[in-house]
Amino acid sequence: MAAARRWTVRLFALAGMLAFATLAVVFVVVTVDQFGTKQYVTDNVEGLPPVYVITALLVPCCLVFVAGFWMLFMDSFKTEPAELGDAPDPVPGTLPDHVPLRERFARWRAAHRPEWPGRAD
Repeated sequence: MAAARRWTVRLFALAGMLAFATLAVVFVVVTVDQFGTKQYVTDNVEGLPPVYVITALLVPCCLVFVAGFWMLFMDSFKTEPAELGDAPDPVPGTLPDHVPLRERFARWRAAHRPEWPGRAD
């Protein structure tokens, strides 16, 4: 069942990524097609034509969605972490986070105390 869920997420992410990438390409193609044509009333107004402004707003949004779906797609290939109770200690000899700092320092100092040579009798 988990494999079916992973593949569903992968297919959804791939479809979303392709859909938004296609939208971005369509917006750019329409803008390039409209380059230099004068067929709208607003073309006589100073400033950028509306199709350029709309493209400048929509293409970055589409590309952000493409990036998000790409991250979702790549994240679906990661293995799931083990349950917290079942996982072994990640680093042997470390203390849990709830141990006070003073006790951590005392244990570190005891473990790293230099051994001085004894008196020569």
